[in-house]
Amino acid sequence: MVIFFESRLGGIFFALCFLVNLGSMRLAFILFLLSFSTAFSQEEIRGKVYSGAYLKPVSDISVRCGIRSTKTNFNGEFTIPPTADEPLQFSSPKFHTQEIPLERFKDQESVEVYLTPSSFAYSEVISSNPVETVRAVDFENIFDYTFLSDTLVILSYMKSKQSGASRDAYLNCALTVLKYGEIIDRQILPDRIKSLHLDPYNQLILEGLDFCHIVIRDGEKIRVESFDLNDFYDRIQPIYAIDSNKVYYAYAYEYIPQISHRIYYDDDGNSFPMRFIKNKDYFKKLPGDYEMLEKPEVEEAMRMEEETGINHYLFATYIRSFYLLRDIRPPYAPGFKKEDTIYIFDHMNKWLFSHDLEGNRTDSVSIYHDALNREELINVIQDPFNEKFYVHHERSGVHYLRKFDPITGATGRPYKITHPFAEKVKVFEGYVYYIHSTPKNESVKHLLREKIPF
Repeated sequence: MVIFFESRLGGIFFALCFLVNLGSMRLAFILFLLSFSTAFSQEEIRGKVYSGAYLKPVSDISVRCGIRSTKTNFNGEFTIPPTADEPLQFSSPKFHTQEIPLERFKDQESVEVYLTPSSFAYSEVISSNPVETVRAVDFENIFDYTFLSDTLVILSYMKSKQSGASRDAYLNCALTVLKYGEIIDRQILPDRIKSLHLDPYNQLILEGLDFCHIVIRDGEKIRVESFDLNDFYDRIQPIYAIDSNKVYYAYAYEYIPQISHRIYYDDDGNSFPMRFIKNKDYFKKLPGDYEMLEKPEVEEAMRMEEETGINHYLFATYIRSFYLLRDIRPPYAPGFKKEDTIYIFDHMNKWLFSHDLEGNRTDSVSIYHDALNREELINVIQDPFNEKFYVHHERSGVHYLRKFDPITGATGRPYKITHPFAEKVKVFEGYVYYIHSTPKNESVKHLLREKIPF
């Protein structure tokens, strides 16, 4: 034993001498690696978990990172060692499971996580308020509506015959204007109108199949005049906010799954990008797809560059997607203005970006409400009266609204809309409005509303 011990000690001494002979630089590098490995193994992620419904800490939430797991304490706090390349996962029967990549916690001493209440938990679903009828006429099929200042504007098709439920019976398009529930004007419009569009300038546009009209209000009366359809598509429709001499709009690239949020200055006519929202899966595979293009496909990409002005390199995945079934979805990235902030939602990559009115980025928070269990995100809605945000989801025909906090990224308890298969869901002055088929005749649709309890 003594001989063996001395031989091992001699071996260690020899190894140390050998390391010294490698030079001080190599020795320092090895010691650095050893200390880095030790420090990494001792790192811990600390944080606090909140409910998106009440913005209060929640306990007993399971937190997992790789093979390690823990639970939040009474104050919603947790501490867990990280596992490389493994996300943090938060789960509970009352909340939707969320996975957050570790890189989002980089250089943060303590993190805050907000969980979205699950609509599976009965106690977390807010019961619907009584349904109020806004507009219901047995011979009218309402298909769109909007709010113009203090008036409600409704588009509907009227039956040419009282008998028969065929959609062919709807020939005459009517525009009805109500103020405090009373009709103040009503006009018959050209047929084949598709929808209403109210822009930030408070201009009301009627979009048809191949034509366009603008609705002009003159006191209690309105009149309809022709409007250039191309001008509407190019200049009016993309705008989502204005401020003094500035216009904020979102430009969708043709063929390429990318959205450019831009700011335009009326004074000098210059336009500047605020943020690009991309389908990262598409752009990640571009290099490999371009290398695999054959000569005719490269020529097709060059032709598309001449036609669109977009670099032909960006069309590689698009050209190959017809038979590779790649994900070429454009990102859903709406923009909104609230007070002196521009909010840009990036649902595909789960971020909310905040910009000041000059287009400078001021903040960003994580969002997770776009991937709830078996729920499909329909859209984000802003109440034009109080500027509150709501997220609108649907599952098996049932529609839910949740209040969204743009400061924290927290999403509140779901409010279940009474009638399933609601259409054209909008929020105004704390009420949720929607179009719904009548029980007697599915081809006739009425306008209803419910008071939102939050």
